[in-house]
Amino acid sequence: MGIGGFLSLANLASGQVLVIDINGDIRILNNGEQPLPGELVLDFPSMEQADHINAQQVDDNGQLNDVSQDIAGIISAIEQGEDPTLSDPELAPAAGGPQGSSLGLSGTVGRDGSEVLAETIFQTEGASPLLLSRTQSQGLIQLLNSPADSLPEITPTIPTVPQNPPTAVDDPVGFSLTQGDMSPATGASSGWGDVTLSGSFNGIGATINILDDDRIGVTDGASWAGPTGQLQYDRESGQSERLSIKFAQPATEGRFAVTNLYTNEGEGKANHETGTWVAYLNGVAVASGVIEAANNGGKTFVDIDTDGYAFDEVVFQANEYGNGLVDDTQNDSSDFYIAGIEVSSKDTYATNQGEELRIPIADILANDSDLDGDTLTITFVNADGTRGEARIEGDEIVFQPNGATFGSTQLEYQITDGNGGFDEAIINVIVNPKPEDSLVSGVFLRDSDGVEQDTNQVNEGESLIYTVVLDKPTFGPTTFDALFSGSADGSDVDYSSLTFTNGVTLVEGANPGEFQFVVPEGVKEFDVYVPTIVDGQQEDPEQLTLTVGSTNSDGALVESSGSGTIIDNSAPSFDSDPFAYQLSQGDMRTADNGKDAPEDNELQWQDVTLSAQFGTQTANVSVDSNNGQVGIDNGAPHNGPTGQIQYDRESGTSEKLSVKLDAPATSGSFTISRLFANEGEGNDNHEAGSWIAYLDGVAVASGSFDGADLGRGNKGEFQIETNGYAFDEVVFSATEYSEGVQTESAEDKQDSSDYFLAGIEVEAKDGFTIIRGTTLTIPAELLLNNAHDLEGDKLSIGDISVPYAAGGVKIVDGNIEFYSRSAYKGDTVISVEIVDEHGGSTVAEIPVSLKGAPHAAEVISEDLTAIAVNGDEYSQLEVAFDKVTLEPSLYQLDFSFINGQIDAANDLLFTNGVKVISQDSSSFILEIPEGIKDFDIYVDVDKLPAGSDATIVAAETLSSTKSATDGNDIIVGEASDDQLEGKAGDDLLVARAGDDTLQGGLGEDTLIGGLGADILTGGDEADIFKWLDFESSSTTNIDTVTDFELGTDKLDVTELLGNEPSMQDMLDNIVIEKGSNLDITLSDGDGSAIKISLENSNNQFDSIDSGPITGDNLKVLVDSLFVNLPD
Repeated sequence: MGIGGFLSLANLASGQVLVIDINGDIRILNNGEQPLPGELVLDFPSMEQADHINAQQVDDNGQLNDVSQDIAGIISAIEQGEDPTLSDPELAPAAGGPQGSSLGLSGTVGRDGSEVLAETIFQTEGASPLLLSRTQSQGLIQLLNSPADSLPEITPTIPTVPQNPPTAVDDPVGFSLTQGDMSPATGASSGWGDVTLSGSFNGIGATINILDDDRIGVTDGASWAGPTGQLQYDRESGQSERLSIKFAQPATEGRFAVTNLYTNEGEGKANHETGTWVAYLNGVAVASGVIEAANNGGKTFVDIDTDGYAFDEVVFQANEYGNGLVDDTQNDSSDFYIAGIEVSSKDTYATNQGEELRIPIADILANDSDLDGDTLTITFVNADGTRGEARIEGDEIVFQPNGATFGSTQLEYQITDGNGGFDEAIINVIVNPKPEDSLVSGVFLRDSDGVEQDTNQVNEGESLIYTVVLDKPTFGPTTFDALFSGSADGSDVDYSSLTFTNGVTLVEGANPGEFQFVVPEGVKEFDVYVPTIVDGQQEDPEQLTLTVGSTNSDGALVESSGSGTIIDNSAPSFDSDPFAYQLSQGDMRTADNGKDAPEDNELQWQDVTLSAQFGTQTANVSVDSNNGQVGIDNGAPHNGPTGQIQYDRESGTSEKLSVKLDAPATSGSFTISRLFANEGEGNDNHEAGSWIAYLDGVAVASGSFDGADLGRGNKGEFQIETNGYAFDEVVFSATEYSEGVQTESAEDKQDSSDYFLAGIEVEAKDGFTIIRGTTLTIPAELLLNNAHDLEGDKLSIGDISVPYAAGGVKIVDGNIEFYSRSAYKGDTVISVEIVDEHGGSTVAEIPVSLKGAPHAAEVISEDLTAIAVNGDEYSQLEVAFDKVTLEPSLYQLDFSFINGQIDAANDLLFTNGVKVISQDSSSFILEIPEGIKDFDIYVDVDKLPAGSDATIVAAETLSSTKSATDGNDIIVGEASDDQLEGKAGDDLLVARAGDDTLQGGLGEDTLIGGLGADILTGGDEADIFKWLDFESSSTTNIDTVTDFELGTDKLDVTELLGNEPSMQDMLDNIVIEKGSNLDITLSDGDGSAIKISLENSNNQFDSIDSGPITGDNLKVLVDSLFVNLPD
């Protein structure tokens, strides 16, 4: 078979001549062109003579030698599957020569004329041995093995006479591009239409956010921990949102602008926001850099420094603050906007090392020209063989760099107009080197402010913070070997709790302390937090060195180390009871106690909370900053010196001063001034007062005092004795003179006991006793202040516990609250862990004894004597208790004989606010207020015959949790929302604080409303609905009577009308209005009132006109509704 049978010549025209030069390049010999010495010429006369192609080689003299037979031998060897260079030594390629290659055919660009083919006739002078260079033989074999479509089909045309040669221009043409706003200020935006923008977070696409001024960020990515819509680092995940800007063609230089990247944004010193950028070409990283913050987050410009290499994409991301976390507890970290970008390239195509470059031939010919309008074709393209190979495939020029090639290179190409005109030009190409992984450039430590240190010393329990700095931001996930070494070991550091910034992850090694750090893309530096352990051992300082490294592209190890020191940490300790404290306020000096003068702040009573009230109304506390004396203004009507704590004889009520402590105490004392001896009429009748101690609002102890030993108001000190019960509040009040109201000279005299609280001091020690079921609240700050730490660490509360059987404990608003169980009796311990900054801890133990409530006040004496009061003869019954009453209590008063009936409203007088709440013949149920040590009962002397006696005992009452009997029960509510229910018998139901529900039974019941919105239902028979106290003006409580029967049931407000009231006084202070119900408001003239609503359940009020009831109608209605009305 001849050469024409072996080689498909469908892409050659008749008469076409091919030339293989000594470089192995193949080209079509153009019309008039002479082959060069050494070139192999293949002549194809016509398709019919394809098997008779002439093969000739040009000698050094330019003569053609026939080598057709040699070529036939080569074809034969190829047909038999042999290597022709091995079968014939003469065909062995010559040594030397550049390793270049090209295809001498090209695509064409349409011009005005037709394509012209070369036509050349050769003369052969004789045969000569075939001598081919290595590359020439390779070009021949390549030609013989070419597929059918490897050579373009060429249609011959009639040759024309050449006019003007074509002009080839170097490629490519440079470009520049600006997007966004690259002006120093704002207002010169170019938009973003010429690039491709994309965003992502954690591998998932996110939305690009373009502001009105064309700044761009990302939304729908990381959870917004800072301003929305920026490019944000997410501290929780250790990852950043990413923003990609991709260009249509590669650039070799550029810069970009950012805004809102702030300096000093993080905790610590010089802790700035930061970001990074990575440039890519065809998805392969080229270069990277750091984006630094600007003052006030202003616009700053950053160069895209790629060392002249090409890129077609830049990806931006934010990072952790420059100095790390530095105790920052927020999830917000670096975030910023891209304001604009500008890129450019002078004149180069680009590819990556080892990656082929394809250039459309149309792009190359686009800037070439021909004055005659001829169609241009590329005749050949050559590459420097030391840099790579160039070829033409279809309509593309393909450049394949050698594996080690990078940097700038050039391709040479030739064009022809087909009419004998030629020109050559250069294609500039830059080959990016293979990216090299980031290397460690340093390891150092940071202190607690984030400041860089060559070394750092921490206490046990703190974390050593190592910062690993790389030579450039990582191009992709990069692994570094890490080794912890030194005298510190696994008992000193907790390797299981290593944490990192900037999303670095950890792979454990085979041995303790060996790890691999995997650093994600775009990270220039990261922090390693190494927790140290409080081991309780006294040891020398221990060193821990972190070494981080990796191998470079030459296989050499590049590493760096940083060392920190761990010193022992002492656990916190206590010098005394963890909860112990002493507090003094005001002036505790007396003439004989020798106590120190108070500090100025103590005279101000700044470390306690003072409050005052009179009845249900809030009053003003008055503190004399010169001497520390405390009294009350705007409380009771001033019938004595103003501004003291005063008992009001008319109402039987005292002003009350509360001293609230921040922490519970177990004992204390106080001083009183201006409490006079023998101030009242009669003998040894002194001003007097009382105190009650509370814990969490529950009374635990009480006491009384008088001026017996104080002369004319000298200061006296009195003890607060609670039998160990803890208290957090002391309430002081004044009482009636110690011997009561005596002699007719007391007529119309309303002044009674009044005094100043001069000072108070309390302490806590040994432990607390509390009532079972109550709450003990201890400020955590008290325990922390009592603890000591040798290193001066900040202390905090750790675990807290108490035996489950005794109750529960938790931290609420900075307080340790122990909720005791009412069923538990005995001792327990609250355990509170005190922890320092380095993990050192000690357990504070708080002993608590749970006991029952203190016993109620018991009557210890009752003396009945005759006495004149306000000009009238009375029998005086002096009643004394063994202690001051802790809460309002019910007692039963019985007279052995009486004359006729005793009208409680007119025939009985009481001191200290005692009230009658019900009576049955000669038996009375009395309510004794809290804070009363003794009181007097004055009985009209005509009502008690000679020999009559009186007894008073605690009334037998049932609590709201007890079931009533069929007898005459007294059921008393508590300071909560209670439900009291009577049965058969004449029951007495007494509401206290809270919104209570009172349900009478079958008898004639008395229902007493309390402080709250109560619901009262009398039940069968005639019932009395009674009230003892006005509500505060600040409340809107309304008591509702559900089954009042006009003409049968009665309302009783006797105790609200004051001393010697008149019917007109009552009418002046009562308002009754008919609506759907009958609404009654009775006021005291000073803002307090009681509001009662009588439900119109049986339509009994339908005859009353709607609206306010006035005049005679009001008096008639009051007479029908109320009992015990004044004259």
